[in-house]
Amino acid sequence: PVSDYRLLQRYVLRTLYYSTVPESWTNLDGWDVFETTHECTFHGVSVCRRGPQGAEVVKLDFSDNNLVGTIPKEICLLSETLERIDLSLNSLYGYIPPCVSDFKTLKTLDLHGNSLTGSLPEALMFSPDLKIVDLSDNK
Repeated sequence: PVSDYRLLQRYVLRTLYYSTVPESWTNLDGWDVFETTHECTFHGVSVCRRGPQGAEVVKLDFSDNNLVGTIPKEICLLSETLERIDLSLNSLYGYIPPCVSDFKTLKTLDLHGNSLTGSLPEALMFSPDLKIVDLSDNK
């Protein structure tokens, strides 16, 4: 049986997929067979580790993959496990979800080279594990 946490991960990944015009993606490896493939083999989901709830996504790297759209707030549902988010060099617009300040293990947040607006939640700057934040070349 599929765990509740795995269903949650798949929901978050699918939300990211549909909020960023998948037809425009440069690399869709694994995403076209979403229902029959483990999410840890999808392009952009580059690291999974065994955790208490099974395989946990810890790194999302969709840099330079021609994502067009917004960063869904649902990404914050992975706040317990994500250590790295790299959505740089795409065509993302809108705001950075305020809930990114809730990430407990985030070490890297790279969103440079998009068209994002607004500000980063101030609380994120006090995250003890956060080492790299790159928001350059946005609006």
